Amino acid sequence: SLFISAISVLLAGCSAEDTSTTRGQSLVSAGRSFAGKHRYAEARIAFEKALALDSLDAFAHYELGNLDARLGRLETAVGAYEAALAADPAFNDARHNLAVIEADRGHLPRAVALLEQLPRHAIALETLALFYAKQGRYDRAEAALKAALEIADRGDARRQLGQLYLRQGHLDQALTALDHALALDSTDVESRRLRGLAHFAARRWQQAHSDFVAALAHDPHLI
Repeated sequence: SLFISAISVLLAGCSAEDTSTTRGQSLVSAGRSFAGKHRYAEARIAFEKALALDSLDAFAHYELGNLDARLGRLETAVGAYEAALAADPAFNDARHNLAVIEADRGHLPRAVALLEQLPRHAIALETLALFYAKQGRYDRAEAALKAALEIADRGDARRQLGQLYLRQGHLDQALTALDHALALDSTDVESRRLRGLAHFAARRWQQAHSDFVAALAHDPHLI
């Protein structure tokens, strides 16, 4: 039929490069699956095979970086993330993960500089707020979290904002943020625990007691 003939023409028009790209994507997917099953050696082989097909495969470099980060090979992970960014400078997740690893290696200023390049990436802004807080730059941490919440109203960002206010002794603001976090997820144990601490700091013993009991009801092993 004409339809089958048209499909045949389209398939014949696929170049060797297209086929190679498809094979590379399949290898990266297989590698992710192996990594999810803790079959790390097989995952590495799959990612390296993808890179043998295309040394500029940003996703293969990125997943190799994730694998090395998971295994504690931080310097190697940095190299992989940098290779992913060299292949695709707009690969925001690679930039975020590189920043996290650099912070873990003690290179906090570089981590902050990397994340400051992602002003519209909600997760990156939440991570940036953590790093600003470590530097004692609480105003910038608050601004980063508010920017993240404008992009996506996530319980994690609300909880982090509450913790930031609690650290500074702004108890009413902390409670407001933590109430919002719990409205998004009533089972969020950490938000419940932090709210208990805020009530405790305000000498509202009964409310603190209620929050701690509720937290333990969700996680009896919460130390």
